[in-house]
Amino acid sequence: MRRPFLALFLSLFLLASCEEQGDPLVPPEPADEFSFVTEGGVLDIGETREIFFFPRNGAKPTFEIEGKGARILDVGEDSLLVQGIAEGGFLLEETNSGVSLSLSVEDLWSGYYLEADAISLMEGERASLALYGPGDERLALEEGMLHLLPGSAEASFPLDEFGTPSLQADGTGEILLFAEMEDGSVTDVLSIESTLFLEPLYLSLEGGDGDFRPGEKRELSLMDRWGDPYEGDWEPTLRNLDMFSTPFALEGKEISALSSGECEVSAEVEEGGYEVQPLRLLSAEEGERRPYELRFVNAYNESDWDEDGLWMNLQDGYGYGFSLWTDVDDPKGSIQVECLAGDPEAVLFQVEEDFGSGHMADCSVRPSKEGSATYRVRIGSLYSEEYTFHALPGWNSRPKLALEDEEIPVGGKTRLLPSVEDAEGDYLFDYEIVSGEGTAKLLEGGTLAGERVGSMTIQVRLRGKRGLWGESVVLSIAEEGAGDPYVGVSPEEFYEDYEPARTLLDSYYRTKHGFLSGSLEVPGQYAELSEERPMEDGLYVKNTSLSFSEGGFAYTVKDSQGNEAFTIFEGGGYITLEEVAAYLFAFGDVPANYWEDRYDYPSPSSSEWGEYLRLNNSYFSGDQESYPYEPALPDISGIDGGGSDYYEVDVGTTGTYTGPSYPVRPYNDGYSITRGGARLVYMRYTDGEESEAPARKVFYTWNHYNDFREYLNYEGGWGEAFGNVTAGGEVDVVAPGGPSPYVPVAEKGLF
Repeated sequence: MRRPFLALFLSLFLLASCEEQGDPLVPPEPADEFSFVTEGGVLDIGETREIFFFPRNGAKPTFEIEGKGARILDVGEDSLLVQGIAEGGFLLEETNSGVSLSLSVEDLWSGYYLEADAISLMEGERASLALYGPGDERLALEEGMLHLLPGSAEASFPLDEFGTPSLQADGTGEILLFAEMEDGSVTDVLSIESTLFLEPLYLSLEGGDGDFRPGEKRELSLMDRWGDPYEGDWEPTLRNLDMFSTPFALEGKEISALSSGECEVSAEVEEGGYEVQPLRLLSAEEGERRPYELRFVNAYNESDWDEDGLWMNLQDGYGYGFSLWTDVDDPKGSIQVECLAGDPEAVLFQVEEDFGSGHMADCSVRPSKEGSATYRVRIGSLYSEEYTFHALPGWNSRPKLALEDEEIPVGGKTRLLPSVEDAEGDYLFDYEIVSGEGTAKLLEGGTLAGERVGSMTIQVRLRGKRGLWGESVVLSIAEEGAGDPYVGVSPEEFYEDYEPARTLLDSYYRTKHGFLSGSLEVPGQYAELSEERPMEDGLYVKNTSLSFSEGGFAYTVKDSQGNEAFTIFEGGGYITLEEVAAYLFAFGDVPANYWEDRYDYPSPSSSEWGEYLRLNNSYFSGDQESYPYEPALPDISGIDGGGSDYYEVDVGTTGTYTGPSYPVRPYNDGYSITRGGARLVYMRYTDGEESEAPARKVFYTWNHYNDFREYLNYEGGWGEAFGNVTAGGEVDVVAPGGPSPYVPVAEKGLF
């Protein structure tokens, strides 16, 4: 897909032309005033135009181009050569006289363009480049073909391991580059942003938190992002936040609290390339009362207030008034209202009038939409108490209640999921155990922990004096078993004589300790196909029989003959292709050992899952404009009216080669992750809806979206391959006729 052009459209005009339209241009003669002569004001990208000029008598002209659309190739005695580079306008100026000629470049037919695998780089980073010609044909990019436009940030073009030029950011700013072919044709200009990377440094305070008592003194340290002391030269800096007092003072690298107040501490680092995060400190006497408080103006509103805040109803739309008072004489600074949590657009807090000392201001809150917000008022380093305000959709809104899991084993946990119909606010709820006291323990945040075998009924209530009781749910606690067998067991001991989990309870206890429930075998790049894949009417059969057990928390996979192959458990950890595909098919989500953010994740050595940590659960667009080598998956959103969202997860294979961007390395060696190019792409179900087997779709791509096979819901059951390489193309290089389309399957219950 072509990148956006650098566009700066200017009006076109011709400062000088031939006496009669159509006459051939002739070299000009010297004149008293400088002027240009050209045949037209529009150049094609890559076109070279000779422009004649009348030089001033006795003066040697010099030229420059203002804009990014062209470059000067050569200057002669009475003409110069200009080449169009990027779509847009530019000025050709003779600098001695100030005379300029306005021209523009249009993409009448360029056909050549560059692409990079990154749109921004940090200084010193590299990006891979690809060159495309007419018809989006990928061409060989060779040394010496790349050039920078004048005004571009500094960059170089080192060769990669295959001898292909890449882009390296050597400075900061906008990098403007293009490629030039042997015949003189040029590509559109590619723009890459280059930014300065500042290594973060953090101030650390002896004793931990930043709360001081007057007279207290503590040592400051400067730490790097790894938590190690910074070894360079640095000095702390101090900014007291109350301009009329100095509550803190520095003595070398020690900071002292002299009185109540607030300050901000930073550091000056002698060596460049570092960014220091400032540290805010607060000093107050123990038990010291804040000198500001909010008080009701209208006493009849007090009935709507409880320990959780003020409850307001959008249906009646009442606002509430407060007075802000202080017992500090003539406090300095303006009144600042701070929203500490929630949605400030749901509850609007305003200071109506500022009176000065004593009665500082009249304030008001008004509900605007469903939601909650927590506010406090600040003057300088002094604060009011925190107050929370709730805007409800209506006093008759009864809360609903659901369970994340309706059945858990003894020792297992589940969450209560309350909601208010037709409301989007962040509300607070209370719960009452109606029956089954002692079966489960209600923890903070609406979490239930199984205590003994049995069932429990829980009801929800919207918190506050106006809150109504809502729905109730029943939680079932599975058989107690022998308790957690893995307490105190090290990973080495656990995996020494390893067997996959056989029960839901065993899988639950394993996940608690970061232990796998499935096979330890790391899969190879290609799916192992069953020798006997059932067919019907020339199509491979997708098994529509669902084999759940344990209340829907266990799923048994069979082989092509109907024999039980293995069982997976919801909430367990799995790494093999067959088990992860079956997990996505059965439960519509990733196993417990997957970290969903593929960019920000813990190192394997710090994760409880170690070498079995896997990544990714992100949206898969199937964008064929950007990636024309990708085949379209059935009913995918954005293509031919499709309405189904697909998501992708990594498959930690060995020996996965899909081109130079994905080196052949272990996926997870226990210290770092090399993601490779193998993915499972699955159709996510609508939240809260049970999906029939035909709607459950899982696909495997072993070469980074070039080709796919559909999972057929039995061991070794994979559909016919389709896609780009299957159609005769190369990895990431489109086959002559495009990728082959999805191959349908016959849907039938096999077992």
